[in-house]
Amino acid sequence: FIENLPRLTADPGEMKRFRQTVLSLAVCGRLVAQDSSDGAAREQLTSIQSEKARRISAGELRREKAPAPVAEEEQPFSIPTSWSWARIGTCALMTDYGTSVKSEQLKDGVPVLAMGHVQDGNVIVDDRRKVSRDIEDLPKLLLKRFDLLYNRTNSAELVGKTGIYLADDNAYTFASYLIRIRLIEEMTDPRYFNLAMNAPYFRQTQILPEIKQQNGQANVNGSKLRNMLIPLPPLAEQHRIVAKVAELMSLCDRLESQLTTGQVESRRLLEAVLHASIDNDRVSDRALSVMHG
Repeated sequence: FIENLPRLTADPGEMKRFRQTVLSLAVCGRLVAQDSSDGAAREQLTSIQSEKARRISAGELRREKAPAPVAEEEQPFSIPTSWSWARIGTCALMTDYGTSVKSEQLKDGVPVLAMGHVQDGNVIVDDRRKVSRDIEDLPKLLLKRFDLLYNRTNSAELVGKTGIYLADDNAYTFASYLIRIRLIEEMTDPRYFNLAMNAPYFRQTQILPEIKQQNGQANVNGSKLRNMLIPLPPLAEQHRIVAKVAELMSLCDRLESQLTTGQVESRRLLEAVLHASIDNDRVSDRALSVMHG
């Protein structure tokens, strides 16, 4: 279907569906080829648990109850034999709620990211609202590059949205309606987790069944988040998937830009022709130049 992308996206409304299809193919092992030399994801999971145990023993990480193994009947769909279904809490180094300290328009302080900063898989940063650098939550809740931010409370349509933080280490913190997911980058690719958590299966099977309404808002809390399922490829394949998705999304961006440009040029042409018609039915040089590119 990728070969037919220009035809499929002649209508800008098709682009969103195409992007979602790319993510669906990515998380079921159909976007890039498997390579036996990559090993198996279960080996990666064993390494993650060993590293977490080491950090707990060293006092670097708090001990948490381990999520239950993934039962076969829980698995939303079939995945390649080298992959494993895993819970976010099994893979994550930590999952933390953000600060509940009220942010203000301070001259100095640490900027606070809120639910509105998580958009389309990205974290959009700004410095408008800050908290004092002296609050008890800092420096523990300072963000590091490649942290994921998950929106635990919002409208039913937006709760569960996730974005990846790509700004500088220790420059921002985050509000309590968000949960930070920090992974071990040497053992997992956070960018793969981000695209998986934005794939259609995740919303349909992991978010929607867990939504609770509280005070007029939808909520899917941290305990539920830790138990959500991710189809986990070997690390090398995660990197290949991330690269292929980035390539296809970039292509989508270019096609959208071309479509938008085409619409703008058509509108300019129409305006020019209308203007010329009013002005003694004479087609202007501007209209001719648009017609001929």
